[in-house]
Amino acid sequence: MRILAALTNADSMEPPCALAPPPRERLVTCRGVLAPGSGLRPKVAPPQTAEGRDEWHALPGAAATPRPVQSLDFSRDQRNDLSSRSARADPLLVRRPRRVVVLEACPAKFARMMNQESADQGQGRASSRGVDFLRNEVARLRASASFRLGSHLVGALTSPKRLLALPFTLPALMWRLWRESRGRSPRAAVGSTSRIDPGGKRTIVMFPTNGVGFGHFTRLYAIARRIRAHAPDIDIVFVTTMPTLHVLYREKFPAYHLSGPRVFSMLSGGQWDGMLEEVLSLVLERHRPEAFVFDGAHPYAGMLRSLRSARPPRTYWVKRGMARTAEELSVQAQESFDAIVVPGDADDTHSPVDSERVEVKKVAPIVLLDPEEMLDRAAARARLSLPATARCAYVQLGAGQINDIQSTIHRVLEALLAHDDVYVVLGESLIGQKIGVERDRVRVISEYPNSLYFRAFDVAVQAGGYNSFHEMRALRTPTLFLPNAKTAKDDQRARCKVAEVEGWGLVADEEAPDFRDAVNGLLRLAAAGSSRVPRQAVVNGADEAAKWIAGLHAAR
Repeated sequence: MRILAALTNADSMEPPCALAPPPRERLVTCRGVLAPGSGLRPKVAPPQTAEGRDEWHALPGAAATPRPVQSLDFSRDQRNDLSSRSARADPLLVRRPRRVVVLEACPAKFARMMNQESADQGQGRASSRGVDFLRNEVARLRASASFRLGSHLVGALTSPKRLLALPFTLPALMWRLWRESRGRSPRAAVGSTSRIDPGGKRTIVMFPTNGVGFGHFTRLYAIARRIRAHAPDIDIVFVTTMPTLHVLYREKFPAYHLSGPRVFSMLSGGQWDGMLEEVLSLVLERHRPEAFVFDGAHPYAGMLRSLRSARPPRTYWVKRGMARTAEELSVQAQESFDAIVVPGDADDTHSPVDSERVEVKKVAPIVLLDPEEMLDRAAARARLSLPATARCAYVQLGAGQINDIQSTIHRVLEALLAHDDVYVVLGESLIGQKIGVERDRVRVISEYPNSLYFRAFDVAVQAGGYNSFHEMRALRTPTLFLPNAKTAKDDQRARCKVAEVEGWGLVADEEAPDFRDAVNGLLRLAAAGSSRVPRQAVVNGADEAAKWIAGLHAAR
């Protein structure tokens, strides 16, 4: 098989060749230049014959004895056209109009690789994915603490001046590395090596972590749905640790999945960070997004390294408030984002960050569904097989990954089912424990989002998470909140107390021996009618955040 290619300058081919592994088959040279992937330093043979005519030979390494394989005549225009097409086929090749060669005895693996990459590009352009991957790996290693320490010591041994200064420079470097590891100073930047052509497509990459519930995922999912509604031409790509990818596929959002660090019990945190860095780097290089959006409690080190390498034009961190204590963001985290989007919460005095280094954009509370998107009362009860005239309660106490919710659920059910006309719908988390309940007047649903059915319920018993609170608040559904006291950051009790002040909710201790009095008070609250605070038009912060992130807002 013969592959026409433009002879490259030896110096321009040297770096990619140096990164490739040695071949397993015989070497192929073309005018003295080794085929890409040979792993050896190329060299150029002297020019041959007169202008307009080149003789092609398989040089030593391709066969035991060199032999002439073909001699063809080309006009100047033919040579220019051939070189142009070859350069388009492989971006690593440099056009040399007068020197056209053919590779004979080319290994079949190399030929298949070139054909496959050309097909992948769609227009005959061979991708440099392997080279990009190796360059990214080299860049990551060069930015690592072990490489920088080793390089510093080797440099000192080869220079008398640096050796004399080593007792001072080495502690300084170690201090800097320690500060970087703690997020108190920015890490060493790694330059971008991507060569992927975005093709003019507008793309936004979203990275929600799952934590112990759906909070991070739901906020970005809500924003993504509204970006698509306002700008259908924008592609939204998810990278997530959430296992519920069918939710995204249902609305045709492409998604990349990497299980969270808790799932990989055999990996250390640093090893998982390395995996995350590789996955995110490949996604960012492939899609070349105009914006990257993260929703999580803390930015991962691997994510920050990939952002510094890919350098998307705009980066956002969606970070909700209601922290138990004031948070001071690390310098590293602040310098990695252009803005922090703060979804509104029940208590506006709580803010996750107050920084002069990064822009902070506050929006209204973010919920997934607006009230008009939910099923009406009759349709929702029909789908849940609930009597039209019975009192119905919705119970959902989280995923149970922080606290044990099984015993609490049974105590709540005992208190509710003590009333003969009460039916209960029990919400089972898609990522949490399975609830083993088989009782009369109890329905168990395991769907997402359960808020689709909220108009069917007269009362609710909920944990105090961000989503559950604001979904109930939007409808002013009388709710008994059992805030989780074991959350590390989220102050659920402070949030739920707002419902008591506004008159539509009650707060109880989840460790209470029984909930009879609390449930009786909840049913009385529902019978008394609406809350003391008049119902107001609900503003969903997902709409404002979507316009701002997508660059559709007038202020942007």
